[in-house]
Amino acid sequence: MLEHNSSAPTGKRTRKSTMPEIPCRCLALVACDWKRQGASDRTLSDSELKSKRKRNQKIETGFAPHFAKIVRIASDHGADTILFSPWSHTVTKARDELRHADLFPKGTKHQAVILGVRRRNNAKKAKNKYLETIEVHTRSKQRSYPIFQQFSTTRDKKQRKRDKKQCKEEDFMDDLRNRRCGKVTAFICGETNIVSVKRAKSKGGHHVVVDKRNVRALLDANGVRVVLNPVHDYMTWKMKPKRAALSSEKRTVVSVWNRGYKKREAKIPWTVYWGDKTADWRDQDASPEVEELPDVCTWPVSPDEPGVRIGILKLR
Repeated sequence: MLEHNSSAPTGKRTRKSTMPEIPCRCLALVACDWKRQGASDRTLSDSELKSKRKRNQKIETGFAPHFAKIVRIASDHGADTILFSPWSHTVTKARDELRHADLFPKGTKHQAVILGVRRRNNAKKAKNKYLETIEVHTRSKQRSYPIFQQFSTTRDKKQRKRDKKQCKEEDFMDDLRNRRCGKVTAFICGETNIVSVKRAKSKGGHHVVVDKRNVRALLDANGVRVVLNPVHDYMTWKMKPKRAALSSEKRTVVSVWNRGYKKREAKIPWTVYWGDKTADWRDQDASPEVEELPDVCTWPVSPDEPGVRIGILKLR
């Protein structure tokens, strides 16, 4: 069984270790798509999208029990790192914990797997039943490296009172230094809100990105060339210029999310921003750099399980 850090993300944390080595030369993006459910290809109704109970049921489904099959397909197509969309797996009992062989089965060659694991929140009077940890697993180690999301929205950054489930942007900047491994780092979901956007004054004009924390300068100084951005579900247009801005200086920002939780969203559950195409962020709903593997959505065949979409991205 894989070892993990199951402590809840409360208060400011300091790390003694940094993120393990991630090659990231060929990246596999794996997403759940509830608008491609099994063989039925049934689109969710508006009532299902709005139903909290239905939403929670779908979140708890994740990719189990298909992890071994998914990673084998990705590895066979040359991926050295596999990035799952969050809500990847839910652990309700000890037997639900993933084994090393589930993520690195015999005959595969990939070196790293990144996924979101939800475990029960044992805190008293907890508002959320589960807490999620983004885990970085490597072939050479049994123990995973945990990443906790520090905040999710712009409001979370500005609040003066520390929320038990969120940390201030200062904590994010401190944590970011330990998330870097070589040329790779990670921003979890809405942490890209560390930069903000001012609307263009005229129609067709460019939006202005404000980087008060100089996070881009920090990424440049540390030689970061790849930002992995696993996202829970589709986010608004404001995230596009933010991701594009973070991709400056020949840096690549890769996002992947679960599709089918909102009424209107992109047809493709991932985006890629290259540093030299920052000005073209409006046209990035399609990501021609990602080669989507065909026929993956034909399984699982149960109408109660999501379709699985896998894309292969060869990084520069």
